[in-house]
Amino acid sequence: FDDFDGFAEMVKQHIAARNDDATVRVQLQKSRRAGLFAIGIGVFLLAIAVANIWMAHEEQRTSRLLAEQGAPGEADVVRRFLAPNGVTCRLEYRVTSPVAADEVRNAEVTRDYWDSLEGVETVPVIVVPDEPAISRLAEGEVYDDDPTTSPTVMYVVSAVIAVISLISIGAGILQWRGWEIDLDSGKISIKRIGTRT
Repeated sequence: FDDFDGFAEMVKQHIAARNDDATVRVQLQKSRRAGLFAIGIGVFLLAIAVANIWMAHEEQRTSRLLAEQGAPGEADVVRRFLAPNGVTCRLEYRVTSPVAADEVRNAEVTRDYWDSLEGVETVPVIVVPDEPAISRLAEGEVYDDDPTTSPTVMYVVSAVIAVISLISIGAGILQWRGWEIDLDSGKISIKRIGTRT
């Protein structure tokens, strides 16, 4: 062949270019899978954050309504039992006055109060008349005073989770669109998959 060396070099360049294209396609497929996974994790975390915010809001609302509108009432004892750990005393009750509630509430009570309820059919409660589903026992109920479960802490934790979820969703969208975060150069940069710079 005339100019065999030139022909060989041209073939090598052609093969290298094809390999680069194939590599980019494989990288893009992997990036899209990783992007979908990151988006899924982000959406899941965002749902947890929203649920936590809703629960914290409901807890604050319940406490406020009981403090502002709570009235003495009566409730039927539905069930008096020990929790599966065999130690924690529980009482299920349904409000019957001043207005009836369909929901059964399950409350933790002190051991002394639990013992005093043997054979008792009704208990005194504090209830919100406009929302009889919101109630508490007038006495003997055990309240969770763990500061890590307070609404304020739940709001802060939910905000952190929401930020993480949004970062995950953003990174997933970038990956799906063929961009990657490059940390190799010593600084954070975003580049399109397949580019060297």
